[in-house]
Amino acid sequence: MTPATMPENEKLLEIIRIQSAIAKQGLEFADVMEQVVQQSLNLTSSDGAAIELAEDGDMVYRAASGIAKDFLGLRLDQQRSLSGLCVRTRQSQYCQDTETDERVDRNATRALGVRSMIVIPLFYDDVAVGVLKVMSHREHNYTDEDVEVLNLLRDVIASALYFAQQHSRSDLHYLATHDSLSGLPNRALFMDRFHKLHLNRLHDNELCAIFMVDMNGLKTMNDKHGHQFGDAAIVETAKRLLSATRATDTVARIGGDEFALIVAPLPDPHYINQVITRIKDKMGQPYSHQAQDFALSVSIGHAVYHDDASTIQDLMHIADQRMYSNKRQHYQQIHPQ
Repeated sequence: MTPATMPENEKLLEIIRIQSAIAKQGLEFADVMEQVVQQSLNLTSSDGAAIELAEDGDMVYRAASGIAKDFLGLRLDQQRSLSGLCVRTRQSQYCQDTETDERVDRNATRALGVRSMIVIPLFYDDVAVGVLKVMSHREHNYTDEDVEVLNLLRDVIASALYFAQQHSRSDLHYLATHDSLSGLPNRALFMDRFHKLHLNRLHDNELCAIFMVDMNGLKTMNDKHGHQFGDAAIVETAKRLLSATRATDTVARIGGDEFALIVAPLPDPHYINQVITRIKDKMGQPYSHQAQDFALSVSIGHAVYHDDASTIQDLMHIADQRMYSNKRQHYQQIHPQ
């Protein structure tokens, strides 16, 4: 590559706007990562972007956008991927064509449909702990200016790492994989756990179910009483979902009022009704906050691995559709025609 050139003024201003937005919103580290991968698409004319963290000899997708969005939790071998090389050398890497570059994990690039990419190292305490990656369907898609743009975004993430926590590197993993309000796994860790389950057990035809759970009435509570009450209700809902599930299950918060569950192993399909009954029983128990009584309830949808679908994306979509059908029924019950 030729000597680096500074990005044009318009892109520099856009990076400054991103930095300002992150600073003003006081985003948590996981939210900072999400902001960066979203903004990276337009800044570099990419089809996908991801932040991968180095964990136990792998590079793990912890935030993703575009064509990489459905691959949260994807693991790449550090010794056989461009991301791993980036971490080991602590230097930016550019692949012009994945079909001719021996440094890449070709199975992964073909699965994502990637032909070119840039990988930038992310540092914490002067140690490369992960990478920022942008990717394109087209070969030879990037320029030296794109590398400089990503280097500037890298500094945004480095600052977030520094100010988010200043203790052990294990805290970095927690920040990237857990919801700051409820303490539950976030969407990235939820996807990672399903991928691990699929890799280690589900190929033996073990049954597993995905549940999508949505709080009813959170917006009304926020509007009427304030977000402090809404946040308290989210935390209480998280606690009740945990108490209704087993240690082998995963309960995650994947959005504002959205939760997702992996129930595995699933003894038999009838166990699904038992899970739903336990959740509804727990949610139906009395709840009060600051001397005010509230009714907590959720809408639930589920999908069974193999019976309904075989990919996490399809399972979540089917469970989501069933959850919204349940939510419509709930709304019709409290607002009859």
